[in-house]
Amino acid sequence: MKIGVVLPALERMPPTRMNPEGQFAHSLASQLVKMGHHITSFGSRKNSGFHRHISLPYESKLEQHDRTLDHSSIKYASQRALTALAIRALNEGSVDILHSHHSTLMDLSLTAQKPIVSTVHFGLSDEAVTKLPLLFLAYNGFPNVTFVCISSHQASRFEKTLPLKTQHVIPSGIDVGSFGFSAEKENHLLWLGRISPEKQPHLAIEVALQAQVPLILAGPNSSTEQADSEYFDRCIRPHLANEKIKYINTIDYSQRNNLLSRSRATLFTSSSSDALGMTIMESLASGTPVYALNGNAASELILDTHTGYVGHSTADLAREIVKDQYTDYLEIRRYAETAFSIKKCAQRYEELYSSLLNI
Repeated sequence: MKIGVVLPALERMPPTRMNPEGQFAHSLASQLVKMGHHITSFGSRKNSGFHRHISLPYESKLEQHDRTLDHSSIKYASQRALTALAIRALNEGSVDILHSHHSTLMDLSLTAQKPIVSTVHFGLSDEAVTKLPLLFLAYNGFPNVTFVCISSHQASRFEKTLPLKTQHVIPSGIDVGSFGFSAEKENHLLWLGRISPEKQPHLAIEVALQAQVPLILAGPNSSTEQADSEYFDRCIRPHLANEKIKYINTIDYSQRNNLLSRSRATLFTSSSSDALGMTIMESLASGTPVYALNGNAASELILDTHTGYVGHSTADLAREIVKDQYTDYLEIRRYAETAFSIKKCAQRYEELYSSLLNI
């Protein structure tokens, strides 16, 4: 098949910084190439590695003005222009089917003459629920688009509040081999992700203090999102005076992999709006157990008694951490190789593409 893949605009792929959606999109496309498909990617001019790559002709000029103009506006406009190029290629026959990872731009699909697959990477936050009538009209008004949820938890939230006409569930996969493994662990816990209210890293601090184990918080603290900035100042910053709580603002993939493989355990505290939990998959791929609060997709990913623990409260997690019973790190890694295979994920997308094209 000739598959068009819309990647994040203006960003290098594979990402050099934390970008779960971009990393998955690139890994999936790379696996589809290995399976014999012809991939045309639409993304930054910095990208390569596929059969054909199309970028915006004026991208270099945008980069020159990036510091003087609003970056979010530039990125949105660029993503929109990139999607328009992809749909034109679809209609001209350059690709048989289009796979987008940016479902917020689906109004452009109304001009498409062939199927489009859109992976929905976001969850339904409380704020989104208040806008459900608008979202319902938006997402069900695009007959050419087949939506894919990345977890059963995410799909169930959509089914209860925003039922989609064409919805499938294909759990995201990862390239387990790209993550380092170490059976030698350091005595600290790890929390990895964007510092924001819905990710709830303050609960990770509670767990660490109750278990009396040092904690490393690693992830960006947005200075442009007021809610995130206020949350950091109110709930995170006061704890940084404690020498057992360490915060790292920016890490690259090499640092991330080292932290994941060397930490005693990873904490996952996201709210119910989180769609999947790539951090869980990445931690288990690194041979590191995960202690997670329930109410999200954690129970779909963590095999209790073997790879980690899903609890109801911070006290539950702290109690299990003190027990320190998940020490067969190689077994955890092997579980991830079987459960989160990007090859298995790509095969399911291949089946979906074929069914939509009637081949």
